[in-house]
Amino acid sequence: DHVASSHRHGHERWSQRFYLSHEYFKGPGSPIFVIMGGEGAIEPSTGFMYPFILQLAQTFGAMVLQPEHRFYGQSQPVTPAEIEMARDDGKPDPRLKLLTVEQALHDAVRLIHFVRDRVRCSRDRFSPRYCPVITVGGSYPGFLSAMARLRFPGVVDIAYAASAPMKF
Repeated sequence: DHVASSHRHGHERWSQRFYLSHEYFKGPGSPIFVIMGGEGAIEPSTGFMYPFILQLAQTFGAMVLQPEHRFYGQSQPVTPAEIEMARDDGKPDPRLKLLTVEQALHDAVRLIHFVRDRVRCSRDRFSPRYCPVITVGGSYPGFLSAMARLRFPGVVDIAYAASAPMKF
């Protein structure tokens, strides 16, 4: 849990599945395209959600990252045993407070930081080693893309949101 400081999931770890392509990445100073995960698993047989992003990666020497949205596919922050235990104890389903846009955005930002650090990109925008982040998505993932830019402008430099359910 990225939001509630007292929630017991705050100190536990879970695995978030993601795809990463660094085939065209020219190293620190090059962009990172992040295809926002949405309401579905990212199965290996499917590959990247938007293949045209790989073409952009080739053009710009970029890396491509696609995180799986929490509670879809293999990205499960709550175990079946925890759900069963809550049900047996008459408590609310523990997934309810964890399946939010805010949690999903924090998941993406945490993964972006992890990947940036791993490839030695600077977090300083004025450094030649800075890797700008461009989030991409359509429909709900488009909404996440736009909200990532609005909520985390120090992490996401550009957001592309196609057919996003925005209401301003």
